Amino acid sequence: MIKFKISFIAVLALLISAHYFYGKEIINSLLLVFLSILFISFISMLFLKKYIEINLCLESKKFFVDEQSKIYLHVKNRGLFFYPDIGFLFDFFNVREKSSGSFILPPFKELKIELNCEFTDRGIYSLKNCFLEVGDIFLVSSRKMNFSNEHDIIVYPKRVKLPLKIERIIDRASEYSKNNMNFYTSDTYSSIDKYAAGDNFKDIHWKLSAKMNELYVKKFDTVKKQGIEIYVDMTDCLMQPKAFHNMTDENLVSFSLSIIKYLLWKGETIYVNIENLQSSVFKLDKIDDYYSILSYYLKHKSMGKNDFFNKVLGKKMQNAEVYRCTYIITYTILSHNVEVLSKIKNNCEVLIVFVLVDISYKIKELLSHSGIDVVVLTV
Repeated sequence: MIKFKISFIAVLALLISAHYFYGKEIINSLLLVFLSILFISFISMLFLKKYIEINLCLESKKFFVDEQSKIYLHVKNRGLFFYPDIGFLFDFFNVREKSSGSFILPPFKELKIELNCEFTDRGIYSLKNCFLEVGDIFLVSSRKMNFSNEHDIIVYPKRVKLPLKIERIIDRASEYSKNNMNFYTSDTYSSIDKYAAGDNFKDIHWKLSAKMNELYVKKFDTVKKQGIEIYVDMTDCLMQPKAFHNMTDENLVSFSLSIIKYLLWKGETIYVNIENLQSSVFKLDKIDDYYSILSYYLKHKSMGKNDFFNKVLGKKMQNAEVYRCTYIITYTILSHNVEVLSKIKNNCEVLIVFVLVDISYKIKELLSHSGIDVVVLTV
């Protein structure tokens, strides 16, 4: 759609009114000039898409959040109209900075424009309906224009290398849990009658022997899964406390992927629990499985409800399965979250909570007394 500046239309309307009421020669001349401008402007905009071709050229379709990226435009004007103001409209994806401004396109000229973009959000973006705004020679009208070709680009989460300190914490936790599996063999149960299918061995169980009429007391470990359990906070950032309103989930997602990738590289089996608009559980046991969780993050933003600790982690307390290690990746820990974490720690050997925002000394002390490790993730 062709848009004319309101000021130009207003002046033209005044001239038409003056011509109608007064009909002076100078007013007629001005009116003729403005009508000529209107005509030339309208014609140049009308044939814009026929004579101008704008092709998007990507050196790579793979981009990363917070990294400078280059996009090239090949612009060709096959018409005789001069366009002094062609600007970029970056509504199709979120960029922090762009070398936008505007450029001039003379008649019968071909230009190559380099754009420096810095993406702020991960995702898969279609450039089908991406627009530039083209102004006419008199700068009184403009029209949006699509690129002549179509592209899909993928903006991956920020590339984050785990600090060596965090790698060592993960290594120690993994080795500790492997060395303290303490599984009971079948011989352990030889003096006790057969158990009914589905018996829970997590707590102390009482069994009465019908043959000997004796009461047996035995504590059994839950059969632990040979894997690591990870819970990722996908709470909608807008539902976070006011102090964190400027926060996005990009750093959280990037660190989550780095931790997952490192564990897979070490040959670990991982169970990733993501509670977003719906629950999703990923079992990852080889490095190629990493791309399934990466694909999830590309297609989904954090939209979960603001009750990660009570509702999401509360499910873990009801789950009879125990894993070698449990990792929780979240934004921060508030004082009322300590009780939930302490209950979770009572049912697992190793619990590490990774946070983006550091917590108070008092909360750290309470968690430390419960044997919970807290690791602050910093870029």
